[in-house]
Amino acid sequence: MADFGVEAKGVKNINFTNWSQTYSCQPNLYFIPKDVEELREIIFLAKSTSKKVRVVGCGHSPSDICCTDDYMISLRYFNNVLSINCETNTIRVEA
Repeated sequence: MADFGVEAKGVKNINFTNWSQTYSCQPNLYFIPKDVEELREIIFLAKSTSKKVRVVGCGHSPSDICCTDDYMISLRYFNNVLSINCETNTIRVEA
């Protein structure tokens, strides 16, 4: 069952504009989840309410790819290095 308390964490009346100010939108709700569990709750809420989800980074895309009238999610807090493998010279990072 969904925890619709996560809906209260969504911000209304956000006007998103990309860096070049060529595209903008006003998503129904704008979320900035702090962890994977909160992200899961937002996705479940979107599915339960038939909303589409767009993920936005810093808004540097020169297109309207992240614009939406439904839910927008910022992954601002998903910026951690998860692991470093010196043998294979690879790292695993969050979004």
